[in-house]
Amino acid sequence: MELTIDRLTKQYKNKIAVDRFSVNLKEGIYGLLGANGAGKTTLMRMLCDIQKPTSGQIKYNGKDIKSLGENYREILGYLPQDFGYYPDFTAYDFLMYVAALKGLTKETAKIRVNDLLKTVDLEDVKKQKIRTFSGGMKQRLGIAQAVLNNPKILILDEPTAGLDPKERVKFRNLISSFSRDKIVILSTHIVSDIEYIADEIIVMKSGNKLLEGTPNELLNEFKNKVWKCIVYNKDELKEKQITKVENIKTVSENYGEVNLKNKNKICLWQGDITLLQIDAIVNAANSQGLGCFIPCHKCIDNQIHSFAGIRLRLACKKKMKQKNYNLKTSEVIITDGYNLPAKYIIHTVGPIIYNQVTEIEESQLAKCYQNCLELAIKNNIKTIAFPCISTGEFRFPKELACQIAIKTVDEFLTQNSAQLDKVVLNVYNEEDLKLYEKYIKSNGTNTRTNK
Repeated sequence: MELTIDRLTKQYKNKIAVDRFSVNLKEGIYGLLGANGAGKTTLMRMLCDIQKPTSGQIKYNGKDIKSLGENYREILGYLPQDFGYYPDFTAYDFLMYVAALKGLTKETAKIRVNDLLKTVDLEDVKKQKIRTFSGGMKQRLGIAQAVLNNPKILILDEPTAGLDPKERVKFRNLISSFSRDKIVILSTHIVSDIEYIADEIIVMKSGNKLLEGTPNELLNEFKNKVWKCIVYNKDELKEKQITKVENIKTVSENYGEVNLKNKNKICLWQGDITLLQIDAIVNAANSQGLGCFIPCHKCIDNQIHSFAGIRLRLACKKKMKQKNYNLKTSEVIITDGYNLPAKYIIHTVGPIIYNQVTEIEESQLAKCYQNCLELAIKNNIKTIAFPCISTGEFRFPKELACQIAIKTVDEFLTQNSAQLDKVVLNVYNEEDLKLYEKYIKSNGTNTRTNK
């Protein structure tokens, strides 16, 4: 499948909106990036056959779309900046109406509409009138109507405009889930909307194509051209000093005789894991595996991605694309550490707790530690550091999580002692430190009180 844009031009009297624009598009997500007024909307309207170009051609699989006519429009899905809807329609009725316009049979439409309402997280409000929806809900309804006919070409014009950060994350995830076997063109003037999901980025300025390439290729264009200068005072500089793993004392050295079989290899350390020089650190990730998308969020996922730099997000995107952007609970992937002192980062997803902790969720948390350690051995990693997995946003009780972490690591090392030199259990605050110390000093006796 190929969409060819050949010297496409649109002129309004003395204003050239799109100027001899050429590009070849195949299956994948394309981010169309440019400031307001760059010509993005005009280009998209021509791609949808809503506006006629002044000159140039658009070809689908080698055939001019003019000759394809309705056959071309049947394979299109389009979400304009402001899509039209009837405010007194319910979400379900609106999608059924659009399905009829797109030629779907009633039975097919019912199945498709109900499936899409689940996918865009509107099933619970499908009988509510659209005028009661928030901006994010309307945009999710908009993408549902755009993909009703399972289009081969999906065109989205500024779909995240006016949405808050959380809704923009939801929308990016939706676009990723709909992108398989399609040409997806997403226009925006917000870089963060496309930097993690686009296979290629096209930059427009004044109707012209300025740049085209993968995110990595575009970053290389600016290599050694953009610099960041951070100035610390003496106290801040001291706080930013890197800790080497060889300088971290073991449990045996810090607490003497304790009833852990591997007290000479297990370490308890309070500090910033992003400043630890070690073979690998573990990241407590979310299921998308692309890093936290909430600006300035204090979770470990956001901290690691922020300090490792954008190359980490790009590496995660490449790996997660193969998994359809779904990292299952306890599953693991490995990336380089990039800007961090650690050589590698092992990413895993802990269980999310909604009510009381179940035995399955306890087992899933233990599996996080086991799978990370197994992957470390496969990659000849000798030293590894774990943060507290699942105890933050995922609400796993801290004391129980502490006990599972220590017990699992100790049991794993008993079976694989020769293959690992040090396992660091990293805590960040005093509360977590006291919990770990309490369990270690109790000689590993189970003091669980959270179930």
